[in-house]
Amino acid sequence: MHIVVSGDPQAALRSAHDLLVAKGYRITPTDTWSGTAELGSKTKGALLGAMSLYINVRYQVTAGQEPGTHVVNILQGSTGWMGGAVGASRTNKAIEQLRADLEQAFSTSGNLVRFDVT
Repeated sequence: MHIVVSGDPQAALRSAHDLLVAKGYRITPTDTWSGTAELGSKTKGALLGAMSLYINVRYQVTAGQEPGTHVVNILQGSTGWMGGAVGASRTNKAIEQLRADLEQAFSTSGNLVRFDVT
């Protein structure tokens, strides 16, 4: 998903980071503008399948094409198929909820320009 926002890029990164942390994700920065966020345990997901949720997403903030905009990219890294169809369904629902929460957060702050789900 690509969230085009206006305003300070550091504030956009902080908003995305704060929301992920509030949802229980562990953040591992890659550099100043990107990193990974994990929810649950990969090991438990492998052992318990659909009974244990594991989600991995990558995030990155880049300059937008329009002046004064930035793009917050959230890229799904795990599919949930280790837990079969039930695990994949739970992962998809969790990603959809994350999308809705991010859209709401940036809309509420008045910074949302456009939200693209790809």
